Amino acid sequence: MKRSLWLEYLFRPLVIGVMFGCIALSLVELVRLFSPTWNATFLIMGCVLAAVEANYSYRLIRARQLRGADRLRFRAIELVLFFLLLRIGSYIGDSWADVLADLQTWPRQMSNVVDLETTTAFILAVFSWHAATQTVYDLERLDEPPERHRYYIPPMHSLTDRFFWGGAILLIATGLTRIGIAQLLNLRRPSVPGLVLNVLVYFLLGLVMLGQVRFVTLRKRWQAQGIKVAEDLPGRWVRYSLALIGLAAFLAFLLPTRYTMGLLEVAGLILGILALVFSFIAGLLFLLILFPLSWLVSKLFGQPVPSPHARLSPPLLAQPPGGTLPDWFEILRSLLFWAVALGIVFYVVRGYLRDHPELLEAPDALAMIRAI
Repeated sequence: MKRSLWLEYLFRPLVIGVMFGCIALSLVELVRLFSPTWNATFLIMGCVLAAVEANYSYRLIRARQLRGADRLRFRAIELVLFFLLLRIGSYIGDSWADVLADLQTWPRQMSNVVDLETTTAFILAVFSWHAATQTVYDLERLDEPPERHRYYIPPMHSLTDRFFWGGAILLIATGLTRIGIAQLLNLRRPSVPGLVLNVLVYFLLGLVMLGQVRFVTLRKRWQAQGIKVAEDLPGRWVRYSLALIGLAAFLAFLLPTRYTMGLLEVAGLILGILALVFSFIAGLLFLLILFPLSWLVSKLFGQPVPSPHARLSPPLLAQPPGGTLPDWFEILRSLLFWAVALGIVFYVVRGYLRDHPELLEAPDALAMIRAI
């Protein structure tokens, strides 16, 4: 398969580096809750550069065919250089006099060389470097025939898992930073104002790269099957992928950032509405039966029967404790949200069970689940 140099040596390394920089930014903001004076610029840049460097070092090892001790020596030098560059980067913003004074203490006090700030930055940079190396390895496997053994994981699955695990770490760190550690036990959950730009950039770039990887996988399959592919398909794939991602981002901006009504509240509201409808229907049937009886009694005894309107009052929805019912827009929004959420859960569970029928074949205790 024809390989694109700009894709492998420019686009993918930059995308991977920026994505790991987005994760590092969230982790840095979380750490700065406890240490506001922490200089984190060099840490973010270190994670980005480590992720970018992992792409080129991996290809260099492959090109020179380094094995055994040579490869181990290359990796050791690589990690030492990471640490030295991060230690130098920790001096960003300091005056030359302060830097020289700190360097003079190194021979006498080795703890100044390996301080907590640099060690933390080094650990995060190594994690970024390792994850980026695995990502490049998976991207290289896209052109290789699949291995037929029970422990084989397709590269597309590995890339997708790593992307969503990184997104989970990013969301957790960003959420803790925005609401604060002390607000975790606050069930009312304060509103999160503003745009979380690094989260948006991470998922947009990740979806763009996964879309491109998906096209490479399909094109390889088509070529193996001898299927003729239109020449303009790559361009259309890119345009439609970007249009779909842009539409998703636009819809995300339209979504409300406040919390909806809880699921139990929505269920109670639905039950209340159903009770109201049934009460209205029952009252209407009662009136339809009572009117002829009232007319018949008045004809037989010559006395009008009191109107049933005086004894009937329209049923009302129960008010929530300590408050009033929400407005119709919030009710509609909550109903729509929970309908979509439960529909997604049902679709995922149904698809998983359909792909794993052995889960429903065993005990009789699962008869109810099979029926559902």
